[in-house]
Order: sequence, then structure tokens, then C-alpha cells
Amino acid sequence: MGFCPSLRGHGPAGVSPCDRGARCRAPAGGGGVIALVFLVCLAAWVLLGLGLPRHARQMFGRALPPGLARSVRFLGWLGLPLGLILAIAAEGASFGSVYWAASLMLAAMAWVLVLAWRDRGRR
Repeated sequence: MGFCPSLRGHGPAGVSPCDRGARCRAPAGGGGVIALVFLVCLAAWVLLGLGLPRHARQMFGRALPPGLARSVRFLGWLGLPLGLILAIAAEGASFGSVYWAASLMLAAMAWVLVLAWRDRGRR
């Protein structure tokens, strides 16, 4: 009897569909894709933040030119649904959307902490 990572389809005798030769739906993404989703969300928040004059001044000492700031914000907005697409592709719609929302929250918190740390260092 082999190990089946699927949590569905196990009968009362503990026989999985994998043991009967059925195709097993194991999680596709694992931790690597979820880490990638987090990094994409973090990059999106950083780009969205740096597109704002206040945060660009805080990080670089000056605001970005308006055209560059607009492009940076646009790339940040593209990163948010990209993270969702990656999470859903890796874990399915139900768990993927939860992982994406958690990644958004953690990435936003990380970016806020970096901004607070940078602001503290300048005072």
C-alpha cells in the first residue's frame, strides 16, 4: 500500500484511490510556489509604494519622474493578479485564493515595516 498525499477518496479501510491504480491529485505547488506568490505580492506592494512620491522620497531621497512613477504603479497593479493566478494554478481556487490573501497581507506588513525602518533611520 503506497502513500497518497490526496486527502480525498480514502475509504473506511484506509485504501486510497492511488492504491487501486487511480490517478492521484497531489498538491501541485508545494512550498516553492507559495514562496513565489509571496515574493510576487511583495514586489507588487513595493512597486505600488514606490510609485507614490512620499515613499519614493523616503527610499531614494527624491520623487520619481511622473512617467516612471506611473509605469512603476502599473507594474505593481499587474503583480497583484499575477500572484493570484500563480496561487490558483498551484493550489486550486479554494486554497490558492486563501494563500494569495495571506501573502498579500504578509507582504504588505513587510513593506510597511521596511518603510518604518527606513523612516526611523533618517530621523
